[in-house]
Amino acid sequence: MNKRLLKRAFQQQYRKRALIISVIVHVIVCLSSAFFFITAAVQETEDEIQVELFSELPRQQVVKKKTVPIPKKDAPPKPKEEMPIPKEIPIEKKKITLEKKVDVIQPEHKVEVAKMPAKTPTKIELQSAAVKKMDVDIPAGVGAPDLSTDADLTPAPESILAPIGDTDIGDTAQNYARRRDTGVRTPGKGTSKGIGDRIKSTGTSKGKSIGEQTTSNGEGNDTFSSIIQQLADDIIGRSGGAPIDVVFVVDASGSMGDNINAVAEHLGLMIDAYKASEIDYQLGLTHFSADQKTQNNKISVSQLTTSLQTYKQMLYAIIPTGDENALDAIHQTVTEMQFRANTVKHFILVTDEPFTSWLGFTIDNTINLCRQNEIYVNVLGLNMPDHKRLATETDGTWHAVPQDPTPQDIAQQPKTVQDIGKKILREAVNLPTDIVLFIDTSKSMENKMPYTTEQIDLWIRDWDNARIDYRIGVVRFRANGTVNMVNVYNPPQTQEQIHKILELPLKDDENLLHAVVEGIKRIKTRSNAKTHFILITDEPGNPKQPIAGTISLLKEKPVVVSVIGTIDTFQQQVAQQTGGIWVAMPNAHKVNKTYH
Repeated sequence: MNKRLLKRAFQQQYRKRALIISVIVHVIVCLSSAFFFITAAVQETEDEIQVELFSELPRQQVVKKKTVPIPKKDAPPKPKEEMPIPKEIPIEKKKITLEKKVDVIQPEHKVEVAKMPAKTPTKIELQSAAVKKMDVDIPAGVGAPDLSTDADLTPAPESILAPIGDTDIGDTAQNYARRRDTGVRTPGKGTSKGIGDRIKSTGTSKGKSIGEQTTSNGEGNDTFSSIIQQLADDIIGRSGGAPIDVVFVVDASGSMGDNINAVAEHLGLMIDAYKASEIDYQLGLTHFSADQKTQNNKISVSQLTTSLQTYKQMLYAIIPTGDENALDAIHQTVTEMQFRANTVKHFILVTDEPFTSWLGFTIDNTINLCRQNEIYVNVLGLNMPDHKRLATETDGTWHAVPQDPTPQDIAQQPKTVQDIGKKILREAVNLPTDIVLFIDTSKSMENKMPYTTEQIDLWIRDWDNARIDYRIGVVRFRANGTVNMVNVYNPPQTQEQIHKILELPLKDDENLLHAVVEGIKRIKTRSNAKTHFILITDEPGNPKQPIAGTISLLKEKPVVVSVIGTIDTFQQQVAQQTGGIWVAMPNAHKVNKTYH
């Protein structure tokens, strides 16, 4: 009985507590809901008031504009309190005008001249101990060469090395605005250096001011280097910071070979000036010649580019021949060249002949055409009225093209070692090239090896800069009595590996003719590549050895053979008959004591 009573009492007490808690919770919920709705209502009321206020402003302004009463004579003037509202409209217009002025055409993105990446020589395993016992010279770090001696030694494995070169080129005359600061420059006769010659002076040669007129006959001392720098300064000065399109129009007739090479060599000076001024530039090229027999013009127009390597390759690929018609070339360039919009356009005409045309163009309509298209024409030409007039009347500048030696003087001038490198460079522009160096490693070459290494480094520098597709192999030869030793390092060999080969000890005597025959048999060149042999020795060979068969073999392959050597029948005739160049080795021997 007591348990039931206690249970009921407990249940009643529990229900009371639950009821109290429920009431409290409901009260809290009701209060929260009321607070939320009241807050929302207040905010909505404020929004409506703000909307009404803002919406009334335009209505008041429009009504005042439409119903402005005419003031009476005795009526007092209206207060100016409402004037700030209409003043906001002209302020907005000024901002819009400023934005339009800032909206200028941005220069196109510059393309930097790619540099040759440094190549790390591939590590090659050293030759076996059995090869060392054969008295074969193998530099450390260079793969074992193809070996051959008169004792029929077994050849070691070929070296497989990383290659040096990569194989991977409607306006009217009234609209033409005359520009100030026109001028005629009269630099005179000078020498034009070939590709690969070192530029000894690192300073810039400043010319006359743009507007300076002269009456000199052009007999000065300016060279292509100074003229190119002057032209770059003039073009930058006239651009006003705008992008520029510069087109070289180059005479490719038979007399212009040295001038074309000089332009290619010093073109980097102009590019450096453009880069230093941070100007947006592109270069185009037209080269022109003419066939007198067929009365046909040969005019090639290459479109604008920013690649210095590509541009140089186009210049090196020019083969000077025939005559020229400069006026025809200018007209075709204006017609075909795809200039960019909003650029300052310049022609640089390089010629050493009077202006002619087979298409009936005259100096007058040529000037008018350039004026209508707003093209400055800068002339590197002769001291002639037409040459100066074309430059002056198109607001360009005139320069006397540096005069080259006469053909008789050129024939009498001896060739240099760098002429060999330039010849290979010109011929390798459009064709893969394999170059094999035949190095005399006899004892007499000991004091000439530093000179040889320096010349090879200069060649490699120029070939790398021109980005031609080339590979180098080395044939190292010497003789000991009746035993002729020939080490063949097949291409490709890196510059560092060539240095290691040249640093090997020099011994005994040499047999050049035998080395050439062995090299022809065993050197591995590409089937699609043109092959150049460069023979480097300081002694004549055996005068009793027959040479006609060896020369015929080289011509049949075919191979172009150049020689840095001495007075020797084979050395001189092989260069002459294969189209190579013979150059005298400094302090070379005129007699080989072994054969005399």
